[in-house]
Amino acid sequence: MVDELVDRFNSVDFNGESTFGISQVLCFYRAFYEELGWRFEPWADDMIARAWPEIGCEHDEVRSYIGEMLAVAEKAKVSCQPSRLSRSNVDISAGRNHLFRLLKRL
Repeated sequence: MVDELVDRFNSVDFNGESTFGISQVLCFYRAFYEELGWRFEPWADDMIARAWPEIGCEHDEVRSYIGEMLAVAEKAKVSCQPSRLSRSNVDISAGRNHLFRLLKRL
């Protein structure tokens, strides 16, 4: 199913006569990337490569889909970096643990 969605997205003519067929493909593709969230990252580069040249499309509805796709691709590409344990984190954790021990005594 994923291959079918990606194939249809890659073969759709963004400047076609009717926006109905284009919107139908883009709507299903949007459901695909919204459901995956950050797990969509492996397809994000291909989506950008396909959508960016079509940014000047003549159909307003299609341009809004493209803008949304670019925003979602940006979110998918941003990955959270694990924080390093710093002295301030240790101090806060130690203080919090001390506070919990004091509260348990009450």
